Amino acid sequence: MTALRPLLVRAVGVGSALLLAACVAPADRPRANSKSPFAGERDKEVVCVVERLPNYITHLTAVAGLPWRTPYADTYGHTVDVESHQVLQLHAPMLQWGHGVTGDLAPFFVLLPAYLPLSDEFDLFEYMRAVDTAMGSQSYDSIGQLYPRAQARLSWWLFDFEGFFYSRAQIYETYLRAVRQLVHVFEHNYQKWDEEVWHHVELDLDLTAEELNADLWSLDLLDTWERLTGQRFRGDRYEVVLSVAPAGTGITSLGYHRSLLATDMDRERMLGLIVHEVGTHLLVDLFREMSDRDFSQGEGDWTTYAAYAGLTAHYTRQILPEFETEIENDVERFAGIFRQLADDEPSADAHRLMERALAEQRAGRW
Repeated sequence: MTALRPLLVRAVGVGSALLLAACVAPADRPRANSKSPFAGERDKEVVCVVERLPNYITHLTAVAGLPWRTPYADTYGHTVDVESHQVLQLHAPMLQWGHGVTGDLAPFFVLLPAYLPLSDEFDLFEYMRAVDTAMGSQSYDSIGQLYPRAQARLSWWLFDFEGFFYSRAQIYETYLRAVRQLVHVFEHNYQKWDEEVWHHVELDLDLTAEELNADLWSLDLLDTWERLTGQRFRGDRYEVVLSVAPAGTGITSLGYHRSLLATDMDRERMLGLIVHEVGTHLLVDLFREMSDRDFSQGEGDWTTYAAYAGLTAHYTRQILPEFETEIENDVERFAGIFRQLADDEPSADAHRLMERALAEQRAGRW
């Protein structure tokens, strides 16, 4: 999971809802090219999907050299014209994301368009022009008015796109030349990517999705997480968008019910990241509750987040005992605390374990 704490934009508290403008806008449409072999056969499901537009976006960021220079960029860099290649590399620092770093333009040129239900390139171009308008006017309205139902659900997750925008609105005016250059790059290079890249990689992505979906079907992942934790997932579907191009580091949360995962790793690693990611999303309401409580009591600090991450690791190891992900020492310590507390109180659910762990750690027991 992409690190969360550095991405939080706090207006009132962690649990604060996004304030999205009410407006008249096109209805959210089904996503194009979404593959889900098992869709609709269970009340709740985790599904890997293959979609054209998120793959085009990560194609451009990979050519820009993100997250670093990769064989993908060497193979497909020629599909971007020389001028566009120079623009992408020049503005790459503003497009980067992952490991607690979020470039000033990454939320609006990478993360949000990969999250929204854009159905074709014309939707993407309309969205990019809305970004241009928003940054030129220092008003989020033109972005917030697109796909209001999908944007309203963003408040269920931790990253506040609107808050991030307004925290940088004044400097965006100085980025207008870069913004317009990037908008041109996104529009100008689509056709060649579609013809020379997408038609060659889509089938491989479909096959990878089918393999992962078979594994996820066996795990019955949302039901398993709910049964282990006593927490409930909002909604009935969690989507993992697969990208053939490198996409950040690890897996990237796009919203409460949607993440982005590159396929440049082995299948076992991808499956483990998905299991862990679903847990972070299912447990986020518990984190919000504990975080808001701790802030109200003057105890809001890294400890609450470390406990949340440690709790996710604890349950992930119950589902996939062999899987390990890179976690910080504080998080690993909490994972050990939860293991001991669960042994001491086998019937305790996630809420009880987190309450006990935080109270006992702050009392000096651990």
